[in-house]
Amino acid sequence: MSKLEVDAIEPQSGTTLTLGASGDTVTIPSGVTLSGTTLSGTSLALTGNIGIGGATPTISGTGITFPATESASTNANTLDDYEEGTFTPGFTGSTTAPSGVNYFSRNGYYIKIGRQVSVSMWLDLQSWSSAPTGTAAIGGLPFTSSNVTNGYHAFTVGYSAGFNTDNAPQAVFVGANQSILTLSKNATSDSRNNLLTGVVSASMNGTESIIVSGTYFTG
Repeated sequence: MSKLEVDAIEPQSGTTLTLGASGDTVTIPSGVTLSGTTLSGTSLALTGNIGIGGATPTISGTGITFPATESASTNANTLDDYEEGTFTPGFTGSTTAPSGVNYFSRNGYYIKIGRQVSVSMWLDLQSWSSAPTGTAAIGGLPFTSSNVTNGYHAFTVGYSAGFNTDNAPQAVFVGANQSILTLSKNATSDSRNNLLTGVVSASMNGTESIIVSGTYFTG
């Protein structure tokens, strides 16, 4: 096997540098960094990790690492962000937030792929000193929704308990350019009626619990 050691290989201007021929395997040793490079061909197999947009490749497992701050692309076919993590949701109101709030538990999980954010959350209230006012809501979403006119995103209520019988949330949504979820209920006791009436936060007693999950878009 021959070995070539050089500081740089530069093709002539306007030409393409080809490494290997059909059927060959070109090995890039561990620890080597390729920067400012465009690779083309039929396939590319890597045994290591990839860092995109200046991100440092992970040393845990195998995968593609994106920058901590998204570098958004205008190309509809470009995956420009991936992130997963946790957030801390909390009950609030559209007018004022509650005070002296205690939870048995509350947690939120999210995965962001491009502009799409999928979340799941569980809130279990223990008590509060004073209730919020306005329409009941859940704050603390990890990202602000897209600022699009009438850009609503619907969520699912998987479980709820502790709400008054005429004030239980039946639907949840996030509006345009928001990081809070609005809780809504049937306008009347007839379940066929619309879901345009907001859950009254002042009627909550501070011992409610809820599970919510859904998907929305950012950017």
